[in-house]
Amino acid sequence: MGTSLLLSCTRLLLTRSTMAGKPFKVGRFAHTLRVRLMREHMGVDVDAIEEDQLMSRPPVADADDIETWDPDHEQDRGDDEFQAGVTKIKRRTAGERFGRTIHSGLMQGESL
Repeated sequence: MGTSLLLSCTRLLLTRSTMAGKPFKVGRFAHTLRVRLMREHMGVDVDAIEEDQLMSRPPVADADDIETWDPDHEQDRGDDEFQAGVTKIKRRTAGERFGRTIHSGLMQGESL
């Protein structure tokens, strides 16, 4: 039994590619995801490649200017001021979430 994944991209940043040997514009996110997944499937260490590319660029900020993330300070402290920006999400079953995803994808397709 195989596994399937549905991905709906609503904002498209286009990039140049080729399809059947001809120039073609493709969505950048979907294209990079497709390339990454195919490389992983072929056994390429994609994370190592991305890390090498990242480390070869100059830093965008000084190390002293970068704020480190501390998950302990992200926890619920119980005070109202902290709760003001928290969005409550209704618990749904996997079937309900899948149905809503398909429905929103169909609605976006009709608006194009």
